[in-house]
Amino acid sequence: MCLTQAARVVELLPDRLVVDLDGRQVVVTNLLVPDARIGDDVMVGVGSALAPLTRPEARRLRELHQSLNQDPSAVAAGSHPS
Repeated sequence: MCLTQAARVVELLPDRLVVDLDGRQVVVTNLLVPDARIGDDVMVGVGSALAPLTRPEARRLRELHQSLNQDPSAVAAGSHPS
């Protein structure tokens, strides 16, 4: 299962971003969000910035991730391989 998370950009590097991911500073590859700026929210998965997010989208993704951490049984049946 691939888990994507919302992260906030804190530093720009050539072809990479430093993002805040749940309070951790993580360096991710950035080939898909070339217009990312410090303070932007991005979707991160498999070590890469995958897409820009609006503030409401990022907030919702963080809430969903937090709820899954609190109750793993909340994952819908059939949403992951058996």
